[in-house]
Amino acid sequence: MAEPEPVSVRDVEVADRIAKAVRGGKPADRTPTIEQLVAAFGEAEPTLEARRRAARALALAGVAAVPDVLEAAPGQRLTLEVRHVRRRRALVGGILALLLLFAAVAVAATQLDFSDDNAASSLPDSTATGPTTATNTVTQEPTSTATTATGTTSAPTTSTAAKPPATASARRRAKRLRQRRARAKAAKARRARARAAAKQRVTARLNASSATFLCVEGDGKQLFNGTLTGARTFRARVLRLNIGLGPSTRLTANGKVVPLTASPTGLELTPKSRRFLPLGQRPCA
Repeated sequence: MAEPEPVSVRDVEVADRIAKAVRGGKPADRTPTIEQLVAAFGEAEPTLEARRRAARALALAGVAAVPDVLEAAPGQRLTLEVRHVRRRRALVGGILALLLLFAAVAVAATQLDFSDDNAASSLPDSTATGPTTATNTVTQEPTSTATTATGTTSAPTTSTAAKPPATASARRRAKRLRQRRARAKAAKARRARARAAAKQRVTARLNASSATFLCVEGDGKQLFNGTLTGARTFRARVLRLNIGLGPSTRLTANGKVVPLTASPTGLELTPKSRRFLPLGQRPCA
């Protein structure tokens, strides 16, 4: 007897859906055309091979067609009905039974340790208690291990907190880094002090286009007394000036021009103010 041609799992699933639709679907689902039937199995035309493919799958699903799928004319409608439960369930049951049998054989094989039996039979009677001793040792190991783990619970914390000792090169690098940071901090502090001091002092710059008498006092000390030719700069919290030729001398205080119109001219300069001095209060007068 020739063996039946195989049916793909996808075709069986399609046939199962058709059987379900025939059992509980609409009347239109029970009377498809031959073209609609083979199209459900992915065939574009109702060729002989397409008809055979559909017939094999429907037979497994227990679906009968009137007229037969192989004999229906193009465009003819078929009447489908489910006549019996498909035989695939019996096939699946047989496969499951074989799987269970194989599993039972595998379990039995793992439980039988022929090598241990042969080794035990070859040992002398005096060493028959060896396995018992080994069993006791293995049984006691978890207890000792658990005790050790319980007694050293704080060990990870101690090892995490401890740091490895720094090498000599690492210490030198750290020292140089600290020194650089200290120098940078000191320079920053000096600049800050300089800025603060600059805000508390006045800077006066004088530029004489012709020689003129000049006397300058800064914070109560005499800074200059003589003839000014060219430019000079003076800094102090309080500057007191006595300028012989005012109109020919250019004066700036903290970058701002101070006009001089009289000759001689006396001035008192601070970071926030300027005041003209009368004759009796000018330096070197």
